[in-house]
Amino acid sequence: MLSSRPQGGFTLIEMMIVVAIMGVIAAFAYPSYVEQVRKSKRSDAKIALQQIAQRQESHFVKNYSYATSLTALGYAADTMASPDNEYQITVSAATATSYTLQATPATSSDQAHDSQCASFSLDHMGRRVAKSSADVVTTDKCWH
Repeated sequence: MLSSRPQGGFTLIEMMIVVAIMGVIAAFAYPSYVEQVRKSKRSDAKIALQQIAQRQESHFVKNYSYATSLTALGYAADTMASPDNEYQITVSAATATSYTLQATPATSSDQAHDSQCASFSLDHMGRRVAKSSADVVTTDKCWH
C-alpha cells in the first residue's frame, strides 16, 4: 500500500517572489553601500595630508622655513600615494613661510568617481578645503 506523504520544499512561485524581493532590496542598498565606501576612503586623503602637515611643521621648527617639496621632507618623490593608494598627494604653492598640500584621487582608484569630494587641501594655517569635481567648495560635507 502506498502512503502519501506531503512533499517538502518551495514552489517555483515562492522562489521567484524571494528573488524579486532580494532584487528590490539590492537596488536600494547597493548605491548606499557604494557611497559609504567612498566616504570611508576619504579618510585616506585626510590622514595623508595631516601626516605631511606634521612633517612640514617639524621641518619649520628645525629650519625656520617650510619645505617646498615632498622630497625635502624625506619622501622619495614630489608626488606620493596616500597610505591606501586612493589619492595622490602633492605640495602646491609652497614658500618658506607657507604651503598648501593637495590630495586628488588616483586615476586607478574608485575614488576617481567621487564627484562630491574630488579634492582635498590643507594649508600651513590648518585651513581645510574640499572641492567637488565641478570645483564647488564642499568642505563641510567632505571634511566632517
